[in-house]
Amino acid sequence: MSLSLLRRHKLVSCACIGGVAAGGYLADAKRRRKAMQEVRGVTRSVNMVCSLAAIIADYKYSFWRVDRNSSDYDRVYHETNLRCAQRTLRLCRRLGGYYIKFGQMVSSLYAGIPREWTTTLAACQDKAEPVPFSELVEVIEEDLGRDPRDIFREIDEHPIGAASLAQVHRAVLKNGEEVAVKIQYPTIRKYTLIDMRDCEWATRVVKFFFPSFEFTWFVPKFRQNVVEEIDFEIEKKNMETCREFFEGRDDIYVPKVYPDLCSHRICMMEFIHGIKVSNVKKLREESISTRRVAQLCVQAFSDMMFQTNFLHVDPHAGNLLVRTNSHGDPQLVLLDHGMYNYVDPSFTSYLQELWLAMVSQDHKEVERLCRVYGMEDFAQLLSLSLTGRSLDAQNKFGEEMSEELLESVEDRVTETVRNITMDVFSKRIGVVASMMNAMPKDFTYVFRVVEMLKGLVHFLGGSESDRLSIMTSSAVKGKYAGQAKSVPFYVTWQWKLHLLFLRLQLWLNDLYIEYYVRNYLKGSYEMEFDPEVVFNSLLKTNK
Repeated sequence: MSLSLLRRHKLVSCACIGGVAAGGYLADAKRRRKAMQEVRGVTRSVNMVCSLAAIIADYKYSFWRVDRNSSDYDRVYHETNLRCAQRTLRLCRRLGGYYIKFGQMVSSLYAGIPREWTTTLAACQDKAEPVPFSELVEVIEEDLGRDPRDIFREIDEHPIGAASLAQVHRAVLKNGEEVAVKIQYPTIRKYTLIDMRDCEWATRVVKFFFPSFEFTWFVPKFRQNVVEEIDFEIEKKNMETCREFFEGRDDIYVPKVYPDLCSHRICMMEFIHGIKVSNVKKLREESISTRRVAQLCVQAFSDMMFQTNFLHVDPHAGNLLVRTNSHGDPQLVLLDHGMYNYVDPSFTSYLQELWLAMVSQDHKEVERLCRVYGMEDFAQLLSLSLTGRSLDAQNKFGEEMSEELLESVEDRVTETVRNITMDVFSKRIGVVASMMNAMPKDFTYVFRVVEMLKGLVHFLGGSESDRLSIMTSSAVKGKYAGQAKSVPFYVTWQWKLHLLFLRLQLWLNDLYIEYYVRNYLKGSYEMEFDPEVVFNSLLKTNK
C-alpha cells in the first residue's frame, strides 16, 4: 500500500472515529443542548460585530455626503439616528439577555441621548421572548434538588412575564399559597459575561471612529450591578431588606419572599394581583388616580434615597404594580429587586444636605458639597438636572416672580427655540457626559433613578411640583429623623414653611409653563425638539 493511501486511510479512520464519538456525545439531549449553547456564544459575538460595523458605516457614509451647514443636515441626522437605533433594537431582540437590559438602560438615559435612540430602545421594556418551560424544569431540579411536582400543587407553564434575564410563572405551593416563581434562563450567566465584554469593546471601537462619542463610561458603570442581578440570592436579600424598611405601611408594599425555595437562579415570592403602572388605561378604568400613583413612585424611591443606605436602581414601569389597600386607596408594589446599590451612611447624609442646599439655592453650600466628589465644575448643571432650577435664579423657591420676569419669558422661549442648533445639542451631550464621567458610582445611580422618576411622573400625568416637594419632604425627614428633641423649634418650622411655599410656587410654575408650552412650542415635534432642553435653558437664564 502506498504511503499516500495509508495516510488517506488514517484520515478517514480518524474522521469516522471522531464522527462516531461526536454522535455518541450528542445523542444525549443535555449534551446536545450544551454543545449548541457553545456555538450560540460564538454567534452572539459575530452578530454584535456585524451590527456594529453596519452602524459605524451608516453614520460615516451618511454624514460624509452632507454638509454640516446645509438644510439637509437635520433631516439626515434624525434619519440616521432612527435607522441605527432600529438596527440596535433588532440586535437586542435577536440576542436577548444582557442586550435587552442594555437597551433598557440606554432608553432610560434621557439626558444627552438622541430622542430616536431612547424612544426606539424603549421597546426593550416590553416582554422578552419566553423559553419553553421544559428547559426551566432542569434549573428547578438542579438548584432545589427536587422534582417540581413535589414542590407545587400546580404551576402554569405559560409565563406571566418574560424579562431580559428570567421569566416568571404563577404557581400554587402544596400548602395552597399562591406564589410567583422567577426562574433564570439556563444560559444567561455564561452569555452575560460574554456580552458585557463585547459591549465594552464596542464602546472603545465607537470612540476610535467617533472621538466625540462621550459614553464609554456607560457599560463599566453598570457592570457590577448586572453581575449581581444574575445572582438571585442577592435579589432575595434585597427584597428582605426593602420589605423590612416598608413594613407596616399601607401605601407601599414589598412581596414576601420564600428563602427556603430560593437559589442563585430561582427566586420564589408572594404572588401579587395588581395592575402594571404602565397600564394607564386599566388604572383609569379602576378609578385609580394616575397622579396619585406617580406620587407613590416618587415617595418610595425618595424614601430609599434619603432615609436608607440602599436604593432600588431600576424603577421602570414594568417593575411596579398598583393595587388597592384595605382602605380602598392605591398601594404601590415594588417588584424585581435585582439591581440595588448600597452606600455608606455618610453618603446618605451627604445626599440629604446636597438636595436641601439645591432647593434652598444655597450656591456656596452646593459648590462645597460638589467639591467633595470633584464635581464643583458641574454644580449648576447638577442642580438643573435634579431640581430643574438654576442656582443663580434671583427669585427663590416660594417667592413670587417679578413682573419683568413674567413679561420676558415669551421672548426667551422664542429665542431659545430659534437658536437651537446641532452644535448646541452636541455641546450639551458633551457636558452631560463629562458630568457623568466625573460622578462617583453611588451618585450615578441616584442620577439614573431621578431621571427615570422624571420619566414616570411625565408618563403618569404627574407634575414636577409633586416630585420636588415629595423628594424635599423625604430629605427633611431623613435628615432630622429621631432628632425632634435636639432640633431647635425654629428650624422645624422653617422647613415646614419652606415646603409649604415650595409646593405653592411649583404649582404656579406648572400652570405658568404649561401655558407657554401650549402657545409657543406648537409644531416643535416636527423639529424633533425636546421641550426639556428649552426649559432647562429657560430656567438657566432665569436671573
